[in-house]
Amino acid sequence: MLFAGRPLVQWSCEAAMAATTVSRTIVSTDSLDIASAVQAFGVEVPFMRPAELSGDNSSHYDVIAHA
Repeated sequence: MLFAGRPLVQWSCEAAMAATTVSRTIVSTDSLDIASAVQAFGVEVPFMRPAELSGDNSSHYDVIAHA
């Protein structure tokens, strides 16, 4: 989804990459479209999130543990 002419996820990625205390920015996703988009911004996608951690009711704790 676009916000102010850029993908919404790009805003988050750019903020993370600009933070002086962050040395590595990665995205956890199950979407090939999102993975491709964030890689274009210079963000790593070292793995794809499994389907069981990709639903609307998936636990953030489980997603972080997977990452």
